[in-house]
Amino acid sequence: VIHFRNVSQEISQSDITEACQPFGNVQQVVVLRSKNQALAQFSEIGSAIKMLAYHATTPCIIRGRAVIPQFSKNQELTGGASAAAGGNSSSGETPNRILLVTIQNPLYPITVDVLNQVFSPYGSLEKIVIFNKAAGLQALVQYAVLDEAVQAKATLHGQNIYAGSCTLHIQYSNLNDLTVKANTDKTRDFRNPNLPTEAPPRERPVGLGSVIPTIPGMSPHMMQQLL
Repeated sequence: VIHFRNVSQEISQSDITEACQPFGNVQQVVVLRSKNQALAQFSEIGSAIKMLAYHATTPCIIRGRAVIPQFSKNQELTGGASAAAGGNSSSGETPNRILLVTIQNPLYPITVDVLNQVFSPYGSLEKIVIFNKAAGLQALVQYAVLDEAVQAKATLHGQNIYAGSCTLHIQYSNLNDLTVKANTDKTRDFRNPNLPTEAPPRERPVGLGSVIPTIPGMSPHMMQQLL
């Protein structure tokens, strides 16, 4: 959901819809005239990301007025203006600044840069780690501030990064801090850009060009055969 501020009285729902349509399918628009605000819900989170990325450098002008688009705290619009006034629902979890994100149906590559685009609009990211578990493709996303993580979870849970795929299932992690040893496509410490850009090497199976463990008495010929 995109939240528009500085919306003048003459701006209508149709005007907001027209401003959003170049970026994707618009499901619902609510104009809050008493607050000079409006809310627009896209069918896909990727459309909202594209819109905000575009207007980060290009003013959003509607009927000659520069309005200010940003992500809303609301995950979806369910009851018009009343939904806009509603707060985040409680899930019974203990809030944490580290989010555990499961990416369901990942038909497209998911990298640190992709998740950074999705999660950074809600606050300052410190670290991201992407990995595979029995539950599927997962990531840990660490914010600098707890409130930012809470807002990101409330807004992004259940949303798709791409149309019909890469659905985000978000929980609070029970970790206190993430350990990142390299800045790669799968791990990133945004506070430490001087980390290596390659993951630490691991021993690979014999015969795949790995480092062969030293065995006392093994001849150079046998070592070569193992390679």
